[in-house]
Amino acid sequence: MLFAVTESTVRLAGAGEDVAAAHGGVRPGLVHALHDVRRERIRAGEVPLRDLAPAQAPGTGPGLVSLRRAGELLAESFLPEPVASTLRRLVERATREFAVLRVGVEAPGLAGLPWEALPDPVTGRPLALHPHVVVYRCTAATAPALLAGPLRIVVAIASPDHGGGPLLDYEHELRAVLAAVRQARQHAARVEVVPFATTAAIRAALDVPGGVHVLHISAHGKPGALILEDATGAAREVTVEQLMTEAVPPGRMPPVLALAACYTDVAGEEQGTSFAGQLAARGVCAVIGTQTSVSDRYATLLFAKVYAELAASPDPDVVRAVGNARRLVQEELAVGGDRLTQTLAGMDEWGVVTVSANAPHVKIIDHRQTRIPAPTVRGTQWGQVAGRPAGQFVGRRALQRDLPAVLAGDEGAGLVLHGIGGIGKTTLAAEVLRRTVGTDPAWQVVPLYGVVSPDVILAAVAAAARREQLRRGIAPSLAVQVAAQLDVPWPDRLALLRDDVLDDVPLLVVLDNFEDNLDPATNAILDEPLAAFLTDWVTAPGRSRLLITSRHPIGLPGGAEVRLRMVPVGPMSAAETGKLLWSLPNIDRHATTTAVTERVWRVVGGHPRSLEYLDALLGHGHARFDDITTRLTTAVEHRLGAHQAEVWLAQDRTLEAALAHRPEHRRHQRVPRPAAGRGPEIAALLTTYGLTADQVRHALGDGGPLTSAERDTLRQLIDVFRQPPPPPYTAPGGLAEIVDALRESSLIHLDTAAQTVFMHRWTATELHHRWQNTATLDAGKDPIRQTHQAAAAYWRWRFDTWPQETAADIHDLHEARHHYLVAGDLDATGAVTEHLCLQLQEWGAWDQAAALIHDALRWLPTTSPRYPAYTGTLGNLAYLRGDYAEAERRHRPHPAPGGRAGPRPGRPCRGRTPLPAVPHDQGAARRPGRYRPRPQSARHAPRRRRRRHCRH
Repeated sequence: MLFAVTESTVRLAGAGEDVAAAHGGVRPGLVHALHDVRRERIRAGEVPLRDLAPAQAPGTGPGLVSLRRAGELLAESFLPEPVASTLRRLVERATREFAVLRVGVEAPGLAGLPWEALPDPVTGRPLALHPHVVVYRCTAATAPALLAGPLRIVVAIASPDHGGGPLLDYEHELRAVLAAVRQARQHAARVEVVPFATTAAIRAALDVPGGVHVLHISAHGKPGALILEDATGAAREVTVEQLMTEAVPPGRMPPVLALAACYTDVAGEEQGTSFAGQLAARGVCAVIGTQTSVSDRYATLLFAKVYAELAASPDPDVVRAVGNARRLVQEELAVGGDRLTQTLAGMDEWGVVTVSANAPHVKIIDHRQTRIPAPTVRGTQWGQVAGRPAGQFVGRRALQRDLPAVLAGDEGAGLVLHGIGGIGKTTLAAEVLRRTVGTDPAWQVVPLYGVVSPDVILAAVAAAARREQLRRGIAPSLAVQVAAQLDVPWPDRLALLRDDVLDDVPLLVVLDNFEDNLDPATNAILDEPLAAFLTDWVTAPGRSRLLITSRHPIGLPGGAEVRLRMVPVGPMSAAETGKLLWSLPNIDRHATTTAVTERVWRVVGGHPRSLEYLDALLGHGHARFDDITTRLTTAVEHRLGAHQAEVWLAQDRTLEAALAHRPEHRRHQRVPRPAAGRGPEIAALLTTYGLTADQVRHALGDGGPLTSAERDTLRQLIDVFRQPPPPPYTAPGGLAEIVDALRESSLIHLDTAAQTVFMHRWTATELHHRWQNTATLDAGKDPIRQTHQAAAAYWRWRFDTWPQETAADIHDLHEARHHYLVAGDLDATGAVTEHLCLQLQEWGAWDQAAALIHDALRWLPTTSPRYPAYTGTLGNLAYLRGDYAEAERRHRPHPAPGGRAGPRPGRPCRGRTPLPAVPHDQGAARRPGRYRPRPQSARHAPRRRRRRHCRH
């Protein structure tokens, strides 16, 4: 049914009817009524709803009388007889036949009037709210080309950092969008949120196989323009011409554009027609827009209904979906019990939202076509820095934009991303690398992990520079050849690289997990040569930049760290967590409501790795990303053994059970270990009846082989077994009161959620000073040494008994080693060092193991039996790295204590098989005693796995 309005007449045609009459035009009363509507809209936009609600009586609100009155006045002017009586008959027939009357409004010169508010001649209710009437704006757009399913939506949220008036709250908008598309995603719709609402980013998201059905833009708007962003984050006014030219690839025009912005269906001063109207003129089949401002809550509710129907309907129709959404949302608001909801209902925002289409039916999905498969996404990886696939990284929006510019700029020498473990530093670093290299492929990435040294960094940089020079067709320069020669002092090698490479080759040196190089107490770099090296590097980096991830900020001699930008990485917001859940399918299927998403966020605390572990637990141990699957499997195998880990991970879990078992929060829960607590007693009881650990549940049941008394005994043993292991000492009385007093005085910081205490440096320094005075007064006491011994005992106890990942075990041993060393217990320090070296070698972390040994050789007496063993291990490590001259030097005989021939070097602890002996060349072409390099294939062959060190 066409409702056409010209300057003088109104015509109603269709469904066997065709009547016309002269209309009364826009009268002063209608003008004043519309002015009242706009005034109330502006007031509602400036004053939060919570502030408007208490002043309104139930059932009333801003705009209620004005809009309905405007509709009545509109009918007085534009529903003359016989048009009114004809419309009455059509509405009555549609109601009687339970059909839908689709009314298309065509009013070129009067598009700004609220035609959706025209009253139904039968009941007087607005046509847009009648269950059997759908009102839309007619356009001249072409019919859409039907696309294969499922429904695909691209969302662009414009939140410029500056310019363009009040900033859009990105987090608020993201939460609104997540809520709006939640139901659609439950019906298999695919939704992509572009990180930045630039025309280039939108274009990339639309240019995909199969195309996109809906482009949803959330932004500030003005008549005739949208406020998007440019590449620098500044606000940018975009016209329809610019949007179509820059953001839409040829042949990829989405059939539907949803504009969650104000005034998108209001004519601009210059263009003459509204933004929505111009889009329709450019061929967009359906445009959802607004005539004035619209509240965020209403927009969220409306789009949620629209997208849910489009995704779930077997015959999706945009015009019908918008009409139904307008009516259903208003009905739900009208019966709301709280005043805020009633206030929103009274604002009659159904009359603000318009849908412009070329026909009464706009279908966008052809279910007869083969469904478009989900795109295959692959991440990028630099060493151990694994990035998420393009578009899969979530959150840190401002950092994604700013940090690549910092690396590419001329100010500073790089970045330090610091934050707690698992918070996403490495993933953010990978995203920064991806964006930086994507912008300028000339960057050469040099990834390093953990403990490093000047030699390690220079060798890696030389390898990257060598590849780049070969790529350019240049023979490796002298600087590149010398960089890895350990007999040349590092300052000379760095100077050569600076002159020949750093000013020519853009290098990104990544130092991941750099906290392994720091003193936990001061954040200073433990290795003085490394500190001097980095200070020298950042002073004149040339075209190179450093990208460092660390749990703590770092310090450099002379304050040189000011050349590095310190960037704290905090937890994800609730909105970012909700977005991340989209990429975690096992959680996503449980997070069906906003309340569930909020609970996951509050329990996990916006911790990305915990969320990924949680997803893996719900997926029987399989995460979306391989690195998370490997981490989780390794952690569980470390606690339960390979077979039990496989059984445990394969269990079906509810969301609540998975939240209780996520690895980050298992430090306060006891995971069964056969060697802990009452484990042997349980094992003995089960062995008596030939039961395995997997059959404990059966054994505890009434049908099991155990007697009632034995079942009670087993339950008691398991209860004791599950208790957290007791610490090696008992806290003195009154400690809680002392801790509270210290916290209230700001001398310490107590994190009740993590159950940790942070002591400020000056507090620790003062305590250390007082203890030194005590030791001076009483020579029989040394409180500092006693405190370090107690700390070492605590960390060793954690290693021996506490359920945690292997990496956490290594951390605890490092802590214990530090305290043993400060306390002067060299035997215990050496024992812990041996275990650390074994584990690091087993991981292939040869550089870390070598750094640990070098540190030990600084304090270990040369007469110690461990000295030649450590020296031999350095030789083995040098051999593994291909440094045969160093390996030969380290394997020369060392005198043992007392002048006798020492033991064969290369065995770091008793009972361990040394690495293979270094082969000597027997050919005449080489000098005697020289090592023959291994074949390239042998260098990368897997090493023989060593037996794990047993805990005592």
